Amino acid sequence: VNWMLLHRRPPSHSRSAVDKVVGALVRPWLYWLFHSWRLFGYFLVLPPALALKPLRTLLALAAYVVVHRQRWWQRAMHRLLGYGASQRHKILSPTAHLIRDDKRYLWCLHPHGVLADGWHSIIAKNLSSFENSGNGPPCIGRKIALCFAPIIQHVPVHQEMYRDKCGGADRRAIVKWWDSPDTDPALIPGGFAESVFANAACSNREYSYIKDRKGFMR
Repeated sequence: VNWMLLHRRPPSHSRSAVDKVVGALVRPWLYWLFHSWRLFGYFLVLPPALALKPLRTLLALAAYVVVHRQRWWQRAMHRLLGYGASQRHKILSPTAHLIRDDKRYLWCLHPHGVLADGWHSIIAKNLSSFENSGNGPPCIGRKIALCFAPIIQHVPVHQEMYRDKCGGADRRAIVKWWDSPDTDPALIPGGFAESVFANAACSNREYSYIKDRKGFMR
């Protein structure tokens, strides 16, 4: 098992002039959308939209169902989301020097925090992290698949970033990736408790509520 630690760093300023202009125009509302409404936040909009504009809302939902697994849509949305992601995170892998090309691994991400916000920010800024032609997330150097939940393949924002390399976290789902030619599974230990009880004001420690939680590993 290899751990990836997510740390904050000062924002980078090595961006092109075009990126800076586009970022200045769209970042304020995209930052809010990405960090506050990323997971099911749109559910608050659906009921009034269906009540006021039922036909248009249903057509919009149907259109999304049609295009949401198309690569052109995923890449376009992924690039757009990158403008709203935090610039302060990076990956640290204390066991990177032990990784061998001829071995397979289970990667673990820490901290879970509020919906693994640091991890999603890193992926949003790296378009090739989960592409079949890519080489995995930055600082990892190999392809990985996020084992989170089966529904994640169809959740807006998440499925655009993780393409086909995401799914469930049960034994069968994880072993499936070990049986693939070149992709390792990745887990984020934790869940509801970390999301609810995470304290953004505490900057010197992270908590994981895993004492009484057991999965396919005992």
